[in-house]
Amino acid sequence: MSSTNKSEQPVPLGKSQLRIGVYVTIDRPWLDHPFLRTRFLITSEKQLKDLMEMGAEGISWVPALSDVEPIPPPDEGVDPAAPKADDHKQMLVVARDIVADQQAEEAALNPAVLQSKRREEKARRQRLLVAAARREWERAGSMVKSVFSSMATTPRQAGEQLASVAASAVELLQSGEGMLQLMDKQQGEALQYHAINCMTMAALVGRELGLDETQLRDLSLGALAHDIGKVMVQPYILKLAERTAPEEKAYRAHCDAGVELARSSGSFSEAALAIIRDHHEALDGSGFPARRRGDAIGLMARIVGVVNRYDRLCGPESPDAPPMAPADALRKLWREERNSRFDEKVLSALVKVLGVYPPGTIVELSDGNVALVVSTSSNPMRPRVLVHNPDVLKIDAEPIALEDAPKELTIRKALKPTDLRPGVMLWLSPRERLSCFFTVTPKD
Repeated sequence: MSSTNKSEQPVPLGKSQLRIGVYVTIDRPWLDHPFLRTRFLITSEKQLKDLMEMGAEGISWVPALSDVEPIPPPDEGVDPAAPKADDHKQMLVVARDIVADQQAEEAALNPAVLQSKRREEKARRQRLLVAAARREWERAGSMVKSVFSSMATTPRQAGEQLASVAASAVELLQSGEGMLQLMDKQQGEALQYHAINCMTMAALVGRELGLDETQLRDLSLGALAHDIGKVMVQPYILKLAERTAPEEKAYRAHCDAGVELARSSGSFSEAALAIIRDHHEALDGSGFPARRRGDAIGLMARIVGVVNRYDRLCGPESPDAPPMAPADALRKLWREERNSRFDEKVLSALVKVLGVYPPGTIVELSDGNVALVVSTSSNPMRPRVLVHNPDVLKIDAEPIALEDAPKELTIRKALKPTDLRPGVMLWLSPRERLSCFFTVTPKD
């Protein structure tokens, strides 16, 4: 259709008027729609379906850029006296035409183009999953921060809110395949995001070890609140790299204090309370507060003990203790603390959850590029990465799923920040304190 004498101004239209060949504009926030662009020609049945599911709000068409006119609205070009069955029949005809056009379009494409389209669609879905995960992570962080500050004064209400966060996380995790996703955060927000990190990793490890839904809820709640007793410890003590004997005693008291706070809320099972009590115990009896050893430490407390230690290596409380790179922290746990402090079965599950290159790891690829690992995948050797590209803004760069990339593109090695040129480090900007949540691919 020629664009001569046709308006270039967007014209609002209803979702029932959409069809292939209409050029649309979307006036809605980026996270409220699944498209990479806000102005495009509808060329596929999939685009049409996604647009119709969005509703009509904020959708207009541009006559000058469209190949066809929109479908007339119900009160135009339709006999009001005609039976509703005719309307349905017309829609079926339109639908058949759309499907036929889409099938013809795909049949005309060669395999390489089809594969490229599928990769683009998978990337689009992943972007939506990450956006959804970010919204849930931010909601949980805001709630946990508020709860930690009010636990001592309104324990019942605070406990209910913590239980709600943990239950929502387990419900989300149970809805599909969960992968660990790196999240950005502001500095100075350590306590609540450490709690969410531990809850996230503990839930993934627990699922890997075969815990049922009730156990996962107890595990997630205990992990989320494992450090709640620290609200009773003077803040300066938490930040000390070295403590005197009285300061260490005050620090270690956070386990028992946390149990009392959690118990007073009425929201914690005995299993969840045992996590708070025992998350600093060690298999060899060198832990605290009761020097329990071996089987005297429950499985869920062992899980939280491991993920707590990993996250503290990556983001220590003391500003005098430099954070370790995620891959180095995982290596330290496996080589130095396996079977002495931590259960090998639990550590093995954590390695499977984190992958060989955990989110937050800076890596060198086989093609010489430098990248930041942003998410795990089903292949522990081939995570999702954000490749350094100085020609684009980081916010506009699309992560690459190495599991879908050509086999020759691999990770050559993990890098330390000191290995990078300043410009590369600035572009990648990995956080000193890493935060993670899970993206969940829904079940079919």
